Amino acid sequence: MEDTMSVEIGFVAKERGKCDVFTVYDGHDGAQVAEACWERLHRLVVEEVERSGGHMELDWEGVMQRVFS
Repeated sequence: MEDTMSVEIGFVAKERGKCDVFTVYDGHDGAQVAEACWERLHRLVVEEVERSGGHMELDWEGVMQRVFS
């Protein structure tokens, strides 16, 4: 199977609550792409959330755009 998935409980935990993240990475371009996303994406998102102040009212679309740029 070329797809991967992850479950991150308490992904971003702050005083106002926590965020759980469930992801599926489609490997139709090959297992390497899905595995690379599985290994790196959650860390990049955490870094961007922390850089943005870590508030739950974040612009999540903007966070994801910055992670992929």
